[in-house]
Amino acid sequence: MDTRFYAATNLDLEKLAAELERTFTAQGYQVQHFGNRDQMTVQMKKGGDVIAILGMQSALTLVMQRAPDGMRAMIGQQKWADKAAVGAVGLFVPFLWPLMLTAGAGAVMQATLAGQVMNALDMLVYQQNPDARPAPAPDHMSFPSQWLGKQPSNTVTCPNCKAENEAGDSYCANCGKPLTQEKVHCTNCGAEVRPGAAFCTKCGTEVAAE
Repeated sequence: MDTRFYAATNLDLEKLAAELERTFTAQGYQVQHFGNRDQMTVQMKKGGDVIAILGMQSALTLVMQRAPDGMRAMIGQQKWADKAAVGAVGLFVPFLWPLMLTAGAGAVMQATLAGQVMNALDMLVYQQNPDARPAPAPDHMSFPSQWLGKQPSNTVTCPNCKAENEAGDSYCANCGKPLTQEKVHCTNCGAEVRPGAAFCTKCGTEVAAE
């Protein structure tokens, strides 16, 4: 996850979002932006890379938000939004905020694209205001817990590759492994054996290796 703060109150967020969309559309990405003068969201995805890199139905998401003393920006992963639904509710609600970039296969490519987006944002901000240098967000501008990697209740972490999947999925969209481990019971007493245990904690019987 990358967060930045630009100490400039005169930035045009709508223009920044439109120029980012134009830049990455030219590179072959599917891009959309939505919001208003005080908060803009830019999302991008690219064909099959949605599954291979970002996870099922997900997109790299940049949120720019105006503050009294500047603008803060954060980039992460979130579902591709329905712009019509977003327009119906007006201002953004927490489930549209991006999450941490997921681990596992594709994480390096994911981080590379995130870096390219943030570098492009730095350049576009500089064009609007040469004095607005990127810096860490001030302490009083702490991000909501959803932005800091707290996983929402509608996702499940793959025990194999640690990628995030939607609740209810049986297999990981990233590596194909089962998302839940089958329960193992002791052949002697029938008690449930903890994952990875070599012996039953109830009767001491050795657990047969699979």
